[in-house]
Amino acid sequence: MMLPRKALTILLVMAVVCCAAAIARAQQAEREIIVTGVSDLELPPTVMNLQITTLAIGPTGAKAADEAQGRADEVITDFRQFGLQPNDWRQDRAVVRRPLPDEPRKIAFWATVTLSARLDEFTSATDMFDRASQLKAVNVKFDFELDEPAVAYENALKHALDDAHRRAELIAREMNVTLGPPIGCEELSHPPGRDMNRFAGFGRRAPQPDQTDSDDDNTLQPDRPMVLKPEMITVSATVRAHYAIVR
Repeated sequence: MMLPRKALTILLVMAVVCCAAAIARAQQAEREIIVTGVSDLELPPTVMNLQITTLAIGPTGAKAADEAQGRADEVITDFRQFGLQPNDWRQDRAVVRRPLPDEPRKIAFWATVTLSARLDEFTSATDMFDRASQLKAVNVKFDFELDEPAVAYENALKHALDDAHRRAELIAREMNVTLGPPIGCEELSHPPGRDMNRFAGFGRRAPQPDQTDSDDDNTLQPDRPMVLKPEMITVSATVRAHYAIVR
């Protein structure tokens, strides 16, 4: 079956166009160098997130809540010595009904107050943990992060672009051609979110009423010496850069 002349002409034109496009792409590929640049910046944390929880158990929810709040207020007052003011704390309260550890058939009210604060100076962290334990804090946690992760990521992008340029220069030297200006760039990485920049420290934990020990290194444990170890934070960036070739 023979195609009509018009249809045949259209097919021939399409074939010519596709062939021309393929040739153009090949020629373009010959006139550019494509490289990937990477960067991993190791940065010290600038913010410590501190969380202290007080707990009280009582026959009624109101009584347990009042006692837990009283212990939290004691922490807030005492921590003025570390430069933390009452308005620096965020407070989260909860009351639940749970069995008593020693009397599983007896139900009591468990009330907690969780205090959270952000500190940009944490040289006194060891003293804070010791003092919180003395004030009957049931749990103390901390982690570290960058105050401005977006700024750190932009800096990492610049280093990744520098790395891409160095790679392109090496390739151009091996090809015996002159490297031209960049003609395009793609960002292959993603800006880090807040949680991606958070790293836990290590410490010891004040025991829960129904606990004597814990293997969680990110909390306080009275039978272990407290060790503050903020880790370096890695901010990574990756780019794909296109450079022209000047013959």
